[in-house]
Amino acid sequence: MSTTMSTSPHPEYMDLFYRFPTEAEAREILADYLAPDDSGALQWLTSGDGFALDLIGPLSDVIPSDDPEAEPLILPLPGWHLNLRTWGNHVAPETGRITPDHPRRVWA
Repeated sequence: MSTTMSTSPHPEYMDLFYRFPTEAEAREILADYLAPDDSGALQWLTSGDGFALDLIGPLSDVIPSDDPEAEPLILPLPGWHLNLRTWGNHVAPETGRITPDHPRRVWA
């Protein structure tokens, strides 16, 4: 089921979180959010009619060391991430959508 929003009487926002195995898969599923640049290469659209897109990419956990002189341990987390804010009658894709308990990045 797709998500739609009503614009009456004021726009309501819906913040959605996505995770894909790779950016290539995200591009395939979310092709409507891509447009060619001047050279013809497809680039992400960061905003448009009824949406704003926050490209995050890979995430990682940083685990500090008990030794103040040691570097922290950086553990990559699975997936390629982005956030999508929708309003109005924008229809958001279901594929790749997740519901994190504690999102690492949210809209201001």
